[in-house]
Amino acid sequence: MSSIELGPSEHWEDVDSALEDSDPSYIKWITGTFSSLPLDRFEQHISRLRTPEIPCAINRKRYVWGHYHLVLEVAFEDSVYWILRVRMPSQLPAWSPEASPASAIRSVESEVATLRFIRERTTIPVPQVFDFALSTDNQFGVIYTVMSVAPGKDIFAQGIDLAGIDQPEQQQNIAKAQVFLKDAADMQLQLSQLRLNRIGSIYFDPKDNSQYVIGPIAETGLGPFNTAIEFYATEADLFRYKMINWTEPRTRRRQQMLWLAWLYRAALLAAVDSRDDHGPFPLFHGDLHGKNIHLDEEGRQVSVFDWDSTFAAPVESFAVPGWHLSHAEPFQEQGANKAACEMFLQALLNQEKEGKVLLPAFPSGRSLSQLYSTFSSHLVNELTTTHPDYEIFGGRLYRTLFGDDADINAAFEGFRKSKLGREWLAASGDEEIDA
Repeated sequence: MSSIELGPSEHWEDVDSALEDSDPSYIKWITGTFSSLPLDRFEQHISRLRTPEIPCAINRKRYVWGHYHLVLEVAFEDSVYWILRVRMPSQLPAWSPEASPASAIRSVESEVATLRFIRERTTIPVPQVFDFALSTDNQFGVIYTVMSVAPGKDIFAQGIDLAGIDQPEQQQNIAKAQVFLKDAADMQLQLSQLRLNRIGSIYFDPKDNSQYVIGPIAETGLGPFNTAIEFYATEADLFRYKMINWTEPRTRRRQQMLWLAWLYRAALLAAVDSRDDHGPFPLFHGDLHGKNIHLDEEGRQVSVFDWDSTFAAPVESFAVPGWHLSHAEPFQEQGANKAACEMFLQALLNQEKEGKVLLPAFPSGRSLSQLYSTFSSHLVNELTTTHPDYEIFGGRLYRTLFGDDADINAAFEGFRKSKLGREWLAASGDEEIDA
């Protein structure tokens, strides 16, 4: 087959440059996964998905990847482009719930169902799925999805820096950023109207493939949940489980991380408004950031993708759409994202005033703009999206709970000697520290 002009891969970094300075084991993981794929068979199969059949070629020189997927460009002879998305072998520790084969199956199944669910009920621009496999028991030996290309370029490639949008060097991009934030507010309002009766991921109904059910959170397999408190308590338990597995037993570091898990639990559960505890629960993307949103040259949103972390969520999780629109001091550097958050809030308010919201406010009586304005919603976003370390994350969390002058280390010494602290550590199997 003759060579085909580059499509979306024109904006992808070449593989060698992307892997430069990477750990050898990481390079082997990426390139080994690619080299193991039966690309010729994939080309034959994907060509037959078009009616009539149209030959295609998979770009073997440029491909990209994320935490879980290898993404390849498929180019047809009529200049139509699709994407082949292959689930890679997990690099996570075996004890992690996200490392299990069942997690991979749930994530792909839920994403496919979620994309169709959103296409049926909103005007949000999401990819169309043409084919998928939920098992490695096929002629290709991998779990995969074939879908339409995400047009446009990501936020960063379009020159928008939300963290510094109020800086002089960003003035030329203000108008483009305002267009984007208006579309982001519209998407958030549309998702807020997709209200479900339980917390969990969306799947096809096994009794009727045209319908949907709420099942476990795709990544972890936990749930579904009937209340926000039940969900956040389980999240806190999972956090403690990870802290135990990330550290050596009977060490000061283990106890510090368990102290952090106690703070984490206290902060999460304190953020819940009991009036909204029983739902309904809006659909939350779960992994929304600048690389998962593509814009045109004017800043209009033309594609939103990577919906495999999506689930019906408590309003406190839903209210802040992603880290790029979160502003929770002291977690964020002073002033970071603040201007963008104010612009986004104004866009929400404008669209609410224009009557874009069809369903009534949540049971607490709060509108989406009011929820976004609460510190607790921004705190929940930080708690559930930031990689936890004791010195930085833990210190900021403790100051959030107890004031700017609060010292997490001094409090830790008191906690591990208290009756409550000793019970918490003992329940985690780590009451005493080896000398």
